[in-house]
Amino acid sequence: MRYVLRDGLFGPGDPYEIPNEHGWRALVAAPGQPWRESLMIRDRAGIERATLTLRRYPSGAAYELMRRGRPLALVTREAGLLSSTVVLCLEEEGGEARVCGDLAASEYRIAMGDAVLAEVSRRWHTREGLYGVEVADGQRDALLLAACVAVDALARRAAKAGLRGWLRRAA
Repeated sequence: MRYVLRDGLFGPGDPYEIPNEHGWRALVAAPGQPWRESLMIRDRAGIERATLTLRRYPSGAAYELMRRGRPLALVTREAGLLSSTVVLCLEEEGGEARVCGDLAASEYRIAMGDAVLAEVSRRWHTREGLYGVEVADGQRDALLLAACVAVDALARRAAKAGLRGWLRRAA
């Protein structure tokens, strides 16, 4: 299923309805608790599917994905000064998915081994500030959409810090 996301979704702002490829508003992303940097993704019935929260560590920022208070995944830049890899640590599966591609241009894939979980691209949309996320069949859509929002937020933080080369080398 393909979804449409907006740049800079993580942060203060109005709720954003996430449409799928048929134009149906599948999920809603809304700012979470105002005193924390968080974003909640709900389905149309209002049921929480994932909550994304910024966590600050000595090694840098990471985004924690939770559902009903239970950890689902952690999206972080791999430790190491010269590392250019973004990792999605999946709690339930006990594995790691890698984010490969040009993060600054929103042209990348999320893959676990040889299996592509999701592909992100701007080529599916002509409007400025939008990009598409195609989630593979059988994957958890809300989790992967929240992971894409986290990757976008990491890319924005890196760009502000002047790490543009890192964004283009993610492999």
